Amino acid sequence: MEQNNSILSFFQNSDFEYIELFNIKFYFDDLLILCLLFFLYKEDVHDDFLYVILIALLLT
Repeated sequence: MEQNNSILSFFQNSDFEYIELFNIKFYFDDLLILCLLFFLYKEDVHDDFLYVILIALLLT
């Protein structure tokens, strides 16, 4: 049970809200959208409106 508490406290720490790479802050929801876009592209999904919506979410 002690291990679960340490993992939970790791994710609740406010220092880990984002990953900074090349002086750009990548928040976890942005990384999730990027992974989703990559997965949809690799699976050859041809839904242009979905890509537009996800990119708009990424930019806001």
